Amino acid sequence: AEILYSNYGWLLMSQVNNGPLFFFNPLTRQKFQLPPTEKPFDSVCFTSPPLAPIVLFGDEEWKIELYDGFMYANCPPVFHNGLYYCLDGECRSFRVYDPTNDAWTICGHCPQTIEDSDDDDEKKDGDEDGDEDGDEDEDEDEDEDEDEEEEVTHEFYVVQVDGEIWGVFVMNNDRKVEVLKFDLSEKCWNKVESLGDKCLYVSPNGSFAEVCDGGSDKANKIYFNKFHGKNGVWFSLSSGMYHSVGGDFASKDAYGLTQVDYSTWIKST
Repeated sequence: AEILYSNYGWLLMSQVNNGPLFFFNPLTRQKFQLPPTEKPFDSVCFTSPPLAPIVLFGDEEWKIELYDGFMYANCPPVFHNGLYYCLDGECRSFRVYDPTNDAWTICGHCPQTIEDSDDDDEKKDGDEDGDEDGDEDEDEDEDEDEDEEEEVTHEFYVVQVDGEIWGVFVMNNDRKVEVLKFDLSEKCWNKVESLGDKCLYVSPNGSFAEVCDGGSDKANKIYFNKFHGKNGVWFSLSSGMYHSVGGDFASKDAYGLTQVDYSTWIKST
């Protein structure tokens, strides 16, 4: 079996090759099957804790809803205020689905795209004003662009934090980490400089935030499904470096790390 999604202390799992779905609680060892689905799917989530007594002894029955339009991503959809948010990590935009009226909208943007657009507008203004140095400036800009590394997002995760949607983006060959908060009113991203008293646990099939106690040293850290040897790895927003748990690894890049793809974090409730 493989893990598809983790939340509320439960794992949603399936037999390999889109086999039957079932819930499993690794802490209590509870397990129960879900109705079969005849269609394949790319992304899956559940929006409230699965209560075994209702399924096994109540009059209600489980139903599986299939929605067209969700894009495949390395993080599952997020259910927030009655809407499903599915992240396109490359463009850093959301496809948002409202199940009440079966409608899709797109919101959010990639900050780099906005900056490029502003630069283009400035160049057009210069040309219209008859700037004699316009061609020379354009050549200099092209040279600078060639020297700069184009940012490529390799991993992205979505975490719900205190009623907000945060994104964790891992970019470029050195796997630098950036945390952004999605402004639901302005429909855009804002950079998060510090997690404050919180830490984040992120993995492809389940991520969550946790408030750290005053004496805890976990605050302002992001725990990944990565390892350095046999030691787990976390990233500090304070130092901008990767560190190993119980080890002596510390580096600004992620070279030499291994990642366990078919894994997830689970939080006891």
